[in-house]
Amino acid sequence: MNESTFHEGLAEALLARNVPVFGVAGDSNLFLVDSFARLGGLYVAATHEGGAVLMAAGYASVSGRVGIATITQGAITNTVTALADAARSHHPLVLLTGETPQWDTDNVQHVPTGQIARSTGAEYLRIDDLAEAGHVLSLAFGRAARTPGPVVLGVPSDLMNRQGPLPRITPLRPPAQVTPDEAAVARAANVLARAQRPVLLAGRGAIAPNDRESLLELAHRVGARVATTLRAKDLFTGDPADLGIFGGLATSRANAYFDAADTIISVGASLNSYTTSQGAGLHGKHLLQIDDRSEHARAESFVHGSVDTTVPLLLRHLEDLGFTEDQEPWDLANEVPSPKPHRPMGEGRPNTVDFLRTLDTLDRVLPPDRLLTVDGGRMFFESVRRLSVATPHDYVHTMSMGSIGLGVGLALGASFADPERLSVLVTGDGGLMLGGLSEFTTAVRNRSKLAVFVMNDGCYGAEHHQMTRRGVAPTMSYFEWPDFAPIGRALGGHGVEVKKPGDLDTVTQMIHEARLPLMVDVKLDPNRIAMSFDRHPPGATGTV
Repeated sequence: MNESTFHEGLAEALLARNVPVFGVAGDSNLFLVDSFARLGGLYVAATHEGGAVLMAAGYASVSGRVGIATITQGAITNTVTALADAARSHHPLVLLTGETPQWDTDNVQHVPTGQIARSTGAEYLRIDDLAEAGHVLSLAFGRAARTPGPVVLGVPSDLMNRQGPLPRITPLRPPAQVTPDEAAVARAANVLARAQRPVLLAGRGAIAPNDRESLLELAHRVGARVATTLRAKDLFTGDPADLGIFGGLATSRANAYFDAADTIISVGASLNSYTTSQGAGLHGKHLLQIDDRSEHARAESFVHGSVDTTVPLLLRHLEDLGFTEDQEPWDLANEVPSPKPHRPMGEGRPNTVDFLRTLDTLDRVLPPDRLLTVDGGRMFFESVRRLSVATPHDYVHTMSMGSIGLGVGLALGASFADPERLSVLVTGDGGLMLGGLSEFTTAVRNRSKLAVFVMNDGCYGAEHHQMTRRGVAPTMSYFEWPDFAPIGRALGGHGVEVKKPGDLDTVTQMIHEARLPLMVDVKLDPNRIAMSFDRHPPGATGTV
């Protein structure tokens, strides 16, 4: 049996995964990181443990593979928000954390790692016996992939230099394919046969490579309109039946169709309160649900199955009911008013640009195959509406915890998943300063193709909105930040200010010339930014 020091064997096992390791080195993982890099693995040194976890999550979101991060003993306290967001976003990752030996409870870095990990929604495993290391490693990676979500794997520091068997990560058997119940599929076909105004709603669980074509075939057969949840955004772009995002982020035109629909065909969507507008989006409609995760079931008409196993059966039953040819999508004719062109919200401060027009311009001029991350905050809602992606896999979600400041780490991790494409981050000034500014140096050190657009209104936007809405002077929301473009340059990257629309030409030229990573300071007037997430703001256009 091959033996080595455990940190060397663990490094070899990680190397075999053929993915980068994001981390912050310390006493208990230093030699693991060193061994991994010496073996030729790509180790990305983050500046903060939360940033390392976010990078692993961003990598996982775009690549579809299990991300890997590593931190030292005690440092899990710095990862709580990142882990919680990864758990709620279902990003598959393994966080290898050092732990103090069980006997060393007086160590200043001793913390209840398992309790902290579980409190975030992550799973927790621990290696206590080198003979079982391979099994525990395999379990960690298997659970991360299957859940999917984060698994925290504790490794006591006193094990790292012990001699032991070379651990191997053995892939777990893939879960058995769910075969839909034939009677449930038949009932679903009867529901669709009676539907007059159906809308097919696709969620993140319906964006596998062939799902778009299968779902459009089903929608066209019954004359359904199609829409998506936020995390499946732009799945149906280009199809005449597409309505865009369903729920609180929908356009006024799309909402008119959703209100008129009599049947919702939900596929791979958890149907949370944001998608359903607190349930109002489903009121008075027949709900047909197709999902391979039974825990998402909330409809009487539920088919337990995936797109590839369920849709062919459903089409066959529809043919038996006479649906042998495609139908035109149902229409509201002249009942839906045409969207009005955007008009700025009054005169803005000097040397500022209009937020919505800036977003629309960026959508046109940035590379169409971009990766897109939008940080939390007031500017989130219009940014995800107006900035498109080529496929849903290219969109990295940040708002599962409702926290700002997670964007830089996620966007940077996404760039490692596909280094040849531009990774675009749209963030508020408060979000950048709260968390992630230091990780811009990580992008610089790794020459990442990252463009950070700081929507700089000089305040905490959501708080500004709340205070002004209640007639309170928003003084406490304001911050006097330094200019971000010089900071980008000082950190070793590039920087540019946008104070007038023509400045965006400079931005596109710098991106074309690969002058990256790039910090773009977009100057905005805080009084000219709407905050709407219930219905699309009146008088504004959007993708439909």
